[in-house]
Amino acid sequence: ADGNGYGVFSINSLGAWTYTMNSAHDAFVADRDYTDSLTVASADGTEHTITVTITGSNDAPVLSTSVDNLPSYIEQASPLVLDAGLSLSDVDDSELLQGAQVSIGEANLVAGDALTFSDQSGISGSYDAATGVLSLSGAATVAQYQAALRSVGFESSSDDPTAGAKTTRSISWQVTDQHGASSDVGTTTLSVIAVNDAPTLSLTPINPTFTEGTGAAVQGAAVNLFGSVAAATAVSGETTQTIVGMDVSVSGLRDGADERLYLNGTAISLQDGVTGTTGNGFVYSVSESGGTATVSISHSGVTATAMQSVIGGMQYQNTNLDAP
Repeated sequence: ADGNGYGVFSINSLGAWTYTMNSAHDAFVADRDYTDSLTVASADGTEHTITVTITGSNDAPVLSTSVDNLPSYIEQASPLVLDAGLSLSDVDDSELLQGAQVSIGEANLVAGDALTFSDQSGISGSYDAATGVLSLSGAATVAQYQAALRSVGFESSSDDPTAGAKTTRSISWQVTDQHGASSDVGTTTLSVIAVNDAPTLSLTPINPTFTEGTGAAVQGAAVNLFGSVAAATAVSGETTQTIVGMDVSVSGLRDGADERLYLNGTAISLQDGVTGTTGNGFVYSVSESGGTATVSISHSGVTATAMQSVIGGMQYQNTNLDAP
């Protein structure tokens, strides 16, 4: 008898031969023929060879993630590697993989999210920001695809990466072999932490000239300080944020007791220790040193638009009628 030992030959009392494989032989490569044979001799000494041909079938690759929940990604940090312990296997001998997909999933995708990858080992990557899908392509070994997937990272350029209460990302993984069979989908959950962004303020100073009133005991009119003013909380997604404070400094003072900063129509004397509250709830205090007064303004919370209006309405006046 001879053969490759893939199975067992047997004969019954009627002389009928059967062949039973001794395992599933999943390692057989798709569409490749394997043979097993048995040589027997009849009663007259004639030899006969019984040959069984086994055709391999394709088995899907297997993907396993190593973590269910990752450390959190912090807003605008460097890319975070998603799964350095992800593993791939394929029972088919010498099987090549031809592609993979890593997906954030449109349900929890936020504009600015990205999956990062550097081409390697004949595997190239392409990320679609609209769908949150990273597609890898190119024929490579299981080990090469495993290394490639282990290098995939997540980052976000968004100033509001948790917009819409999307505080997690569900990352899915899948690979496909050269015969088109795909692995089951693996999943990893990533938490995302937003960082509070400072409000922004841009304005155009008028650089006005305050003019003493003409004639004795005539008060010069207050002058506007700013032209265009734009105040905003950092991003549109943070619509509930309000502004609670602001500091304004005035330098070059000659006599703070006579010099005034108008806030919402309230005249604030620019001398040390002055405090008060305007009619619409702005609390102010003045500190002065070396000819520079700092007016600290606080509120329980106003919108950026309201604060923009307040700044745009600021004025300066000097009440010294003879030598301002």
